[in-house]
Amino acid sequence: MDRRGQQVAPRLVGTLALQRGRPIFFYDPAYLAAPLSLSPVQLPPESRGFQHDDPTFDRLPGLLADALPDGWGRLLQDRAFRRAGWSLETITPLDRLVVVGHAAMGALVFEPAAPLQLPSVAAKPPEFDLGAVSAQAERIHEGSQEDILDALMLTGGSPGGARPKAVIGLKDTAAGPSLIAGVTTELVRGTQLALPDDYAAWLVKFAGLEDRRLFGDEVGVVEAAYAVMAGRAGIAMPPTRVLTDAAGQRHFAVQRFDRFGPGARGRVHMHTAGGLLHASHRLPSLDYEQLFQLTWHLTRSYVHVREMFRRMVFNVLAYNRDDHAKNFAFLMEADGSWHLAPAYDLMYSPGINGWHTTAIAGVGDDPTLSGMRKVGRNASLKTAHIEQDLTRVRDAVAAFSTIASDVGCGAATIALLQARFDEVARRAAK
Repeated sequence: MDRRGQQVAPRLVGTLALQRGRPIFFYDPAYLAAPLSLSPVQLPPESRGFQHDDPTFDRLPGLLADALPDGWGRLLQDRAFRRAGWSLETITPLDRLVVVGHAAMGALVFEPAAPLQLPSVAAKPPEFDLGAVSAQAERIHEGSQEDILDALMLTGGSPGGARPKAVIGLKDTAAGPSLIAGVTTELVRGTQLALPDDYAAWLVKFAGLEDRRLFGDEVGVVEAAYAVMAGRAGIAMPPTRVLTDAAGQRHFAVQRFDRFGPGARGRVHMHTAGGLLHASHRLPSLDYEQLFQLTWHLTRSYVHVREMFRRMVFNVLAYNRDDHAKNFAFLMEADGSWHLAPAYDLMYSPGINGWHTTAIAGVGDDPTLSGMRKVGRNASLKTAHIEQDLTRVRDAVAAFSTIASDVGCGAATIALLQARFDEVARRAAK
């Protein structure tokens, strides 16, 4: 289904196989007769076989590697394989993609060429208790070896990222509040397989060990404050909510932008900058100048390049140094047109050894306003727009204390973060 509500027939894009133990991808000849360029930088629609040997991508082309779970989802997959009696040493990337199946982020789905006996979690969608699922997700993330609930296995196995999370259906609350207390099973469905028409697809995020060390029980509301702050900075954000479970724990939830329409049955092709460029998200591999170039190459939109500039400034001034290659993404519509995806994973993060994962004019430790101006000029942004956007982002970050208080952050957390923002602003002004 496209955004106009018209049914779009699924197409076979290609075949992934193992050739002497190495994954190789071929586009289907019928697809090549009328192709959409799903990954124009590294995987153009051509008849040759494609291989990529970087283990960071499981030796897959970036287009397919983007569909694999990372960190948290991979941990759950490994538990499922072990529970089914598989040896992890024998598992291939193809096995992992088949387990992902129809649940990948974006529009791609994966089906085996022949029936395979792969791990299963439940014959029917299990009961979903947000409090029980979140509590177990946090224990598992901290190293617990307990048997994983089917509800967690079903909802948590496909998303990327390191933090524990679950894909859920949330009843349409567009006219309701941003903070939803006392979430019930009537409001939340713990399955990504099928949703009623009045439900939308959401990701709910749970606290990781480092998050709890920094913010205790306030992780969810801190990320909610970041979402509001980013919106004020002129950054496109999906709808967000704070969900409170029966135990009173608050969890940040964000509506999926790769799903739309009744029951979230419409799908949009999504591709990360890391997947598009074959740039590692585990190590510093990009400069924002490359992101601006990629944004222009795909979208041909000055507006989108300008927004990427605001995202760079926001990540610096709001101390989000985990700005790696998979934390920027693009969406492709059914007609082949690309646009910048809404922002996600905006959160306080010290990064690797205190450095930004994506450099600013070659600088990763203490980027400056002058460096950001240089990057903007190199991207052909107008000087007036650079100054307007710097001011807009600075004003949004300066409003953090009020924003954070409104969403329920405590005074100690607000003071901690505001002090960090003030220090970053002082250093950036040098």
